[in-house]
Amino acid sequence: RLKTPWQMCLDADERILASDLRRVVGWSNDEDTHGFFSPWLTTLPGGRIVDDYKIALFRQGYGKRGLVHDNVQPSLREAGTAAVWTDAFEILHYPEENKLPGKDEYYAWRLDRAIQAEPEWIRYYWFRGLLLLRMGRTEDAFCDLDRAFGSRSTMFPVECLNAGMGLAGLLAHAGDTVGAIRTVTDALHFHQAVAQDFEVVINFRLRPWFERALEALNDGDAERVVPYTFAHGGALGGS
Repeated sequence: RLKTPWQMCLDADERILASDLRRVVGWSNDEDTHGFFSPWLTTLPGGRIVDDYKIALFRQGYGKRGLVHDNVQPSLREAGTAAVWTDAFEILHYPEENKLPGKDEYYAWRLDRAIQAEPEWIRYYWFRGLLLLRMGRTEDAFCDLDRAFGSRSTMFPVECLNAGMGLAGLLAHAGDTVGAIRTVTDALHFHQAVAQDFEVVINFRLRPWFERALEALNDGDAERVVPYTFAHGGALGGS
């Protein structure tokens, strides 16, 4: 229902500084830009901060899609447009600790229903795999991560690569070095194939992680293959 050329969408546990917001409101309306990635800083229990990114500001005419963990990237990709990076503002994310224990089961239920309704929406498998790992359901998590990574979806390239990271970590810590090397190598090839995707371009963590993981595996040091922490679901691979 907004009539403005831009919209900003924040979750209830997210904040943006008033000074940043005033700066954004004063921007010119550059019609070649359709959305902005910005730093997304999540404060986890204990005070640890996860440095990630998110699109919260995007042009009118686009919308967030997905029944669970919806985002605007598919809308931009389908239109053949893109988002770019900005440091002009940060999204500060403060998950409510008292709600965390019950959220896993709730989101597992929601993701189950979402996959039943939209089985080809690859993003769901990545998030359910991440969640199942945190819940200790490793075999089920492996199946979801393998489904996401194996899809090589150009609609969800980062989700596929994230899933590949999770698979590599699981295989490495299970002692399957050959399988882990194959997964990391495949992920690097897929990364090269989707390197021009606007989200892959700004993702500052993915390719360096796979390069370090391949080096560690070739050195026979599987213990170093530890996926990094995600704001939505914690750590992968037992880290």
